[in-house]
Amino acid sequence: MGFKPQTYTNPKTKRLKRLFFAHPNSVEIYKKHLKVVLLDCTYKTNRFRMPLLNIYVVTSNCKTVQVALCFLSGKKDLDYDWAIEKFGDVITNNKIPEPDIWVTNRELALINTLNYLFPKGDHLLCT
Repeated sequence: MGFKPQTYTNPKTKRLKRLFFAHPNSVEIYKKHLKVVLLDCTYKTNRFRMPLLNIYVVTSNCKTVQVALCFLSGKKDLDYDWAIEKFGDVITNNKIPEPDIWVTNRELALINTLNYLFPKGDHLLCT
């Protein structure tokens, strides 16, 4: 069974504001490597000029696997709240335990969202 991409469209302009996608095969890999989740957001480097939040894990043989990705309209609290809530839906729907450790750069809005939605997980800064 595939995961249906989640979207948010501006009701007035009908323009896509957010898109979340997690491939089922990646979710299966995530189930086996769920202790540490890495998150990194680009800064408007695609043709749509939308930040892309990458959510990925590192396997036991040091391979990086992208679990989910999310195009966002910006890098504000509400954008990250929506994206991490959708990732939380993937965790819940697949009966996956919450990650023990989140690794991010110093993106304060993302850190605030993680602290609010996943208060039990530890946070590490990637430098």
